[in-house]
Amino acid sequence: MKIKVGSSSCLMGKNVRFDSGHKYSKMCSQNLARYFEFISECPEVGIGMSELGKVSSRKTHTNVLVYIQGYLKSMLSNIEKHELSKLIWYRLAQIPLIVPITLSKHHFNNPPSLPYMAKQVYLEPYPDDLGLRNAI
Repeated sequence: MKIKVGSSSCLMGKNVRFDSGHKYSKMCSQNLARYFEFISECPEVGIGMSELGKVSSRKTHTNVLVYIQGYLKSMLSNIEKHELSKLIWYRLAQIPLIVPITLSKHHFNNPPSLPYMAKQVYLEPYPDDLGLRNAI
């Protein structure tokens, strides 16, 4: 009888990681499997997060930014609209994601703000001091 051991699904070859991939471990799935029965579980799913099925790309970020721009159009002057339309530079990899996000947040901080957009996590998914969007 083998000892039951919990293992992350991605180590067993399931495509459940943030990048829609896995971290298959031959050591776990083959070598140690002679001694243990692995119970595969995704820890992220276990705490209520869903498995990610699609990796974010410059195209998908640009689509979100255009959607956000639509919410702002009635609040902006023509000059501000033109400035915000330069987010295409992000799509072309000429500026990091943080630039159009910061610009969008700036416009939402000016009254009259839209309550729906104020609740969106996309604009601030984690603390700014981590700088995680500076390289995307």
